[in-house]
Amino acid sequence: MGAGETPTDQFELAFRHCRDGLVVVDGQGIIRAANPAMAGLVDGWPQQACGCAYEALMNRQGDGDGRIFRQGDGRVIEVCCADSADGWQVLTHRDISERCRAQARLADMEQSLGLASMGSWQLDQHSLTLHLSREHGAMLLGEFIPMSLPIGEFVERFVHAEDHAVLVERIANLSALGWPEGFTEHFEYRAIGPDGQVMHLAVTSAIRSGRVVGVTQDITERQSMVEAVQANERRMRTIIETTPLPLVITRLNEATVLYANTSFRTLFDIPADFDGAISSATFYQHQEDRQRLIDALWRDGVVRNFEALGRTWSGRNFWASVTAAVLELDGEPSLFVAVNDITAIKKHEAELYAAKDAAEAAARTKSEFLAMMSHEIRTPMNGIIVMARLLLDTELTEEQRDWLEIVTSSGDTLMTVLNDILDFSKLESGKLDIEELPFDLSALVGGVVELMRARAEEKGLSISVHYGAGVPGVIRADPTRLRQVLLNLVGNAIKFTEIGGVHLTLTVERRDGDDLVLRFSVRDTGIGIAAEALSRLFAAFTQVDSSINRRFGGTGLGLVICQRLVSLMGGCIEVESVEGQGSTFTFALAVSAAPSLAVILDATLPRLPPLRILLAEDNLVNQKVARAVLERHGHRVEIAEDGEQTVMMVAEGQAGTWDVVLMDMQMPGMDGLQATSRIRGLGDGRAAVPIIAMTANAMKEDRSRCLAAGMDGYVAKPIDTLPLFLELARVLGADFGGAASPPPRAEADKVLDTESLDILAAAVGRGALGEVLDSGLAHFDDVRGIWATAFGQSDCAAMAYVAHDIKSIAASLGLQRLAAIARAVESMVRAGDCDQATAVGARLDDCLNEAVTALAQFRATLS
Repeated sequence: MGAGETPTDQFELAFRHCRDGLVVVDGQGIIRAANPAMAGLVDGWPQQACGCAYEALMNRQGDGDGRIFRQGDGRVIEVCCADSADGWQVLTHRDISERCRAQARLADMEQSLGLASMGSWQLDQHSLTLHLSREHGAMLLGEFIPMSLPIGEFVERFVHAEDHAVLVERIANLSALGWPEGFTEHFEYRAIGPDGQVMHLAVTSAIRSGRVVGVTQDITERQSMVEAVQANERRMRTIIETTPLPLVITRLNEATVLYANTSFRTLFDIPADFDGAISSATFYQHQEDRQRLIDALWRDGVVRNFEALGRTWSGRNFWASVTAAVLELDGEPSLFVAVNDITAIKKHEAELYAAKDAAEAAARTKSEFLAMMSHEIRTPMNGIIVMARLLLDTELTEEQRDWLEIVTSSGDTLMTVLNDILDFSKLESGKLDIEELPFDLSALVGGVVELMRARAEEKGLSISVHYGAGVPGVIRADPTRLRQVLLNLVGNAIKFTEIGGVHLTLTVERRDGDDLVLRFSVRDTGIGIAAEALSRLFAAFTQVDSSINRRFGGTGLGLVICQRLVSLMGGCIEVESVEGQGSTFTFALAVSAAPSLAVILDATLPRLPPLRILLAEDNLVNQKVARAVLERHGHRVEIAEDGEQTVMMVAEGQAGTWDVVLMDMQMPGMDGLQATSRIRGLGDGRAAVPIIAMTANAMKEDRSRCLAAGMDGYVAKPIDTLPLFLELARVLGADFGGAASPPPRAEADKVLDTESLDILAAAVGRGALGEVLDSGLAHFDDVRGIWATAFGQSDCAAMAYVAHDIKSIAASLGLQRLAAIARAVESMVRAGDCDQATAVGARLDDCLNEAVTALAQFRATLS
C-alpha cells in the first residue's frame, strides 16, 4: 500500500482494472457499481449502468446450475455470485468460451475413446464395492457416468449369465490368497452392453494397498475377427482335408513333411495311425527328380505338371504329376505340393503311341504298296497304249481300228485310275510337296479349258471361262497342283453333264497389296448330287451312288485328291448342288500377285534340303506357327512338348535320326538348357545332333547361356522365316544362296500390327492363319485367370512366368503393346524390382483385353 493510500483506494483500483467483469447489485437488483471490463464482455452493456436493473441488461439464459450467458458472437460468459452481509451481491463475469470449446473437444474424445472402449475401476477389499470410471460406465450404459455398486450387483446387472462364475471365482480366489499385495492377473468375460448385445471384455488387474485396481477393454470387435479367422481356418482345413486332390506341405531344405491331407496319405499308403516324422524325399523313386523340381521352382516360382516316378510307403511305384509352389512358413522356405496319380494316363498314352505307330506303319506300307504297284503297272501299260496308237497309224480294217480304239480308250482310263492311286498314295504318305512359283494364271486356266474343250464338244457341251475384276495375270502358287485340281473338277463336270455346259469363274475375294485371295468356281448343269449324299462326297474310294461307277467309271478318288491338294495349298473346297440341276464346286486360295515371271520373291531364302526337325515347344500356338513355317518349305517336323520328352526322343533314335533340334528355353519340368546338357551327355553319335535355341528369351545373356549349355545356334521369337532359315543354313553348313541378313525390326507400340500378321500369313499360309489366331485367342482366355491370381497375390515369380508366356504369343501375333508390357514385367522381376513390376503389371490386364478385342476383330475378317 502506497503512502496515503487506504484499503478502500486499493479496492477501487483493483475493481476498475480487473479483467473479469464486476458488478455490485443491491437487494432490489439495481446496479450500484460496474467496472469497465463489463462493456467488453456483455452485449449492449451501457457506459452508465449504475441505476439500471441488472436482469434487464443481461438477457439471461441459464443452464440451471450456476449462470451461463451466451452472446451473439458465440462467446460464453459465466457469472459467479458472492453475497455481502448487507444483502448486496458482487457478481463476477468471466469469458469461458475457450474452456467450453476444450470441454466439447474432450467430450468428443471421450465419446471416441468410449467407442474404443477402455475404462478403469477399483474394488474395495472390505466392502466389495466396485467403483467404475466414466469410461467404464460408457461401455456398460452408453453414457459417460461413473458408477459405484456392490460387486454382486454388478455381476447380476452387467455380466453374461454364463460368465458369472468367472468373476465370482476370482473374488473367492483373492480372498483365499489373502489379498496379496502386488498380485496381478488377466482374464476375459462377457458382458451385456447398453443395446443388449453381448460384449467381450478383457481385464488386467493388480492389488494395491488393499484394493484391486484394474483396466477393462472392450475387445468385442477383435473377438469377432478372431472368431471369423478361426471359422475360416476351420473351413479351409475341412476343404483341404476332404479334397480328393492329394496335398502336402514340406520344408524345402530338409524335406520334412509338415502337413499331408487324407488324400495324400491314402495315395502314398501312409498308415492312418502313423504320426511320426516323414521325409518327402522317400516319395521319389529317383532322388534327382526332387532336385529337378526344386531347381525349376527356384527358377520359375511355380511348377505345373511336373512328371516323376513316385514311390509309396509300401514300396509301390507310380507315375505322378506334380504342381508345386514355394511359400514361407515360420520364416523358412517350404513347398506346397499337389500330386496326381497319372499311371493310367501314362499307360493309355503308351497304348495310343503304339497304336499310332502301328497305324502309321500300316498306312505307310499301304501307300508304298500302292505306289509300287502303280509304277509297276504304268510301265507295261504305257507300252500297250503307245503300241496301240502306233498301230492306229497303219493300214487297218474298220473292225481292227475299232478294236484298237477300245484298247487305247481303256488304257487311258486305266492310266487315269493309276495316276489317281499314285497321287493318293503320295498324299497319304506325306510325300507330295507343295511349291510356290510365279506363273501366268491366264495361260494355265486357258490350257485347262482348251484341254477339256474337245471332250466337252464330243458331248455337245459348251465350256467357258470368266475372269472377274482385278484378277492378276501372274501369281505365285503351285501351278502343277492348281492345274491338277482344275482339270479334275472340270473333267468331273463334263463327265456328269449331258445337256448344257460347264462354266469356270475366277474372282478376287479379298486383296491387300500384292496378297490376295482368289476364288475358283466350276459350275455345271449335270446330274447334281442328292443332299443326303453330300457328306460322302469327299470320302476315299467311295461314290455317292453305286450306279455311278457302272455308268461313269472312276476310282472315287478324284474329289478326295482335289480336297487334299487344296488343303495343302491352304484352301478348302465347298460344294453346292441340286439334284437334277447341276453342281458348283468352289475353292479359295491365298496367293500373291507378281509383276512378271522374272520376279522371284523368295530368292533370298537359303537353299536347304528337306530336313527332319525335332521341335521342342510346349506352347500350342508356337507349335502350330513353327510347324506350318517349316512344313510349308518341305521339312518334316515332330513335336516334343517338354525337355524330358525331347531327350527321350533323341535318345531312343539312332544317330542321324534328326537333322536338327529347335529347342525352346523355358518349358515345364526340364527346360531347354537342361535338356541340351542331357543330350550332350549321351556319349555317342546322338549327342552331336545340332541344336538351335528358338526362344522368346531374347536378351544377350540368354544367348550366351544357350551357347554355354551346348547349343549350336540361336533364333529369337516371334518366328521369322528368313532369320530362322539363315540360322539353319549356318548351323548345318548349307548353301546360303546369296541370302542377305534380315533387316532389324523397329520397335513399335501398336495394339495390333497387321504387317506382322501378313508376315505370319506368308510363313504359315493364309489357310493356317485363322487356326493360329483361334489358338492364340483361346490361350489368352486361359492365361487371363492365371495372371489375375498371380497379380492379386503379388506373387512376382508367378507374374514373371505368366508374363513370359504372354510375351511370346503376343509378339508372334503382332500384339506389340501387350508384348512390350509383358516383356517389361518379366525383366523387372528378373532384375529383382518386384514393386516396379507390380506397378507396370497393373496395366497388363487392360492391355490384354485391348489386344484380344483387336485380334478377334481381325480374325472375323478372315471368316
